[in-house]
Amino acid sequence: MSSETRYDAMDNLLTQSNAHTIGVLKILKDYYPAFAKKIFEGNPLIEQLAMCGITSFDILKYPVCNHCEALAMYFDCAKNEDGTLKKREDGSLIGVCKCKKCGTVTEDPVILYDWCLMELRKRAPATVDYELIIATDALAEKLIRQANYRLEKRIKEKAV
Repeated sequence: MSSETRYDAMDNLLTQSNAHTIGVLKILKDYYPAFAKKIFEGNPLIEQLAMCGITSFDILKYPVCNHCEALAMYFDCAKNEDGTLKKREDGSLIGVCKCKKCGTVTEDPVILYDWCLMELRKRAPATVDYELIIATDALAEKLIRQANYRLEKRIKEKAV
């Protein structure tokens, strides 16, 4: 496959609206409209990044501001007093985010996925268990497989 074909396929991917993000926001608007409004209100940069395809970053992995609960943006890794990077027990780096809405800097923020699960546990009836989480993850995995299939098909079509 030529580099021009790969470039065209990537360009096509980056200019598409993010269907997964739009689906997540629709669910939030239906079930938790106050938070859906709070996510983007006064936060146009995050809205543009999340709603268009210019980032492959999944909206469910965006950090949530510790102060105003709007979506924030990672900008650095947490550092120890000696300047070395802070890491979790599993060796992964600890991120630092800054809220573009209120300016709060949060070390090791909660991501939207985890925040939604915490809120769901507070609001859902006691009979709702991890079955909902498993179903949500299975649906997300299916959507990712479908998107990858369509992208591969498009790349092959352009290569011919």
